[in-house]
Amino acid sequence: MPGHDADAGAREGQGGEAPPQRRRGGLGRRGRGRLGGDHAVRHGAVLHGRLSPRMGRCTTLGRRTVGPDRPQRPERTYRADHPSSSLRPIYRPRRSAYARPMSRWHGRTQPLDAAIALGFAVVAEIERSVSSTNVLQGTAAPGLDAVLVVVPVVPLLWRRRNPFAVLVATTAALGIVGGLFHGTICFFGGLFALLTALYAASSYASAAADKVAVAVPFGLYGLLPLFAGSYFKIPGDLVFATVLTAGTWLAGQGARRWRSQSQALAAALVEVEAARAAQAEVAVQAERTRLARELHDIVTHGLSVVVLQANRARLELHDRPQEAADAIVAIESTGREALIEMRRLLGILRASPDRRLEPGLEPAPGLASLPTLLERLRRSGLDVVASGNAGPALPTALDLTAYRIVQESLTNALNHARPPAARVELTRLDGSLRLRVTSPGGQPRQAGAALAPRASRGQGLVGLRERVGLFGGTCHAGPTTDGSFVVDVTLPVPEHEAAS
Repeated sequence: MPGHDADAGAREGQGGEAPPQRRRGGLGRRGRGRLGGDHAVRHGAVLHGRLSPRMGRCTTLGRRTVGPDRPQRPERTYRADHPSSSLRPIYRPRRSAYARPMSRWHGRTQPLDAAIALGFAVVAEIERSVSSTNVLQGTAAPGLDAVLVVVPVVPLLWRRRNPFAVLVATTAALGIVGGLFHGTICFFGGLFALLTALYAASSYASAAADKVAVAVPFGLYGLLPLFAGSYFKIPGDLVFATVLTAGTWLAGQGARRWRSQSQALAAALVEVEAARAAQAEVAVQAERTRLARELHDIVTHGLSVVVLQANRARLELHDRPQEAADAIVAIESTGREALIEMRRLLGILRASPDRRLEPGLEPAPGLASLPTLLERLRRSGLDVVASGNAGPALPTALDLTAYRIVQESLTNALNHARPPAARVELTRLDGSLRLRVTSPGGQPRQAGAALAPRASRGQGLVGLRERVGLFGGTCHAGPTTDGSFVVDVTLPVPEHEAAS
């Protein structure tokens, strides 16, 4: 039969009997629905599971058929117009109890318009049958009056597609029936059909046509008395019709304005969601940059010290075993401290907003930990001297940034300065903190000296400038005229913030 597809024919050819189709509605014959064929693929039909050969089968009630290859209640749906080669799932949120019944009429305006037109036609026929003023009754054209009273109702079938043309057609039909043929214009079946067309024109027509639409019924009200004197003899009739017409037009304007505001609100919500997603993406990128910067500072500093101490231990293992042992102890201490900082960073990543950090994790280092850092670097061979102080307690983020700046500058001095030496100066000014790290320029290394690894490859200075830029500070890093290398950083300190 025509309803079978190629899969069913193949099953019959293999000797098996094709399973019968099950339908949800069970009323009427199956036919091609609005989602059938290529139309569904072009317009983004939603399929369940995969593209089915039976796509688009539906009953006369518009319900989709259900076969063995389509579950009745799928967990996910797929779009056929997705740009990727494979169909991706689209998870749809559950609708509210109010939205579910209201959405049943979405996309079914044509049956609704047909029902409205049919209702007006039935009312018009009832009015015609009980009317005693219809001059067409008893003429040589029996039944003509039954046809004429329905003619003004027919254009309502297309009131959403071309509302202004429907209004003109309905008005012209009423004028012909009431004027040229001197028939009776039914009040509910005729005048209310005209008002329905006026509402559609006021609500759905273009911006220019909806303003002209209100004048069309008044043209009918003015012309009918010229052809048929029985209309609008009483001024109250014209006033009543005018009030109905004006009220209908205003109702259409209100519906148009409400629909426009709803669309603008929906567009604004889409823009807000897009801006929120973009803001979240920026926040994620900033957090990734911050974590990458922290990892760079922890790993680069720790590994630089470990490699230098390992080279020192290798060179002095036979001649000066005690110094080699001290280097190995420094390697152990540096590695342990790097692991502690790494655990702290990972603990921050694991911690949720409503849960405290795991016990045993050290707080973020600050300038208070600077003596420990200097002592560790001295054991690694860096001759470092510090002077000045940071003054009152700093905010936690600023304190960590200042510590990382000094750590990165001293690590670079340990790797590249010849001889390995540095001087750290801390100065607390009014509303700012100045950090200045000076080290001698690089010189050719003597034969037999430990090799310093080129660990940062310039990434440390980039991260240093990024850290300073986050607080609105200034950073100058580069060689001086006397051959030294200077890192000079100024960080603004908000006086009203306290260390947390």
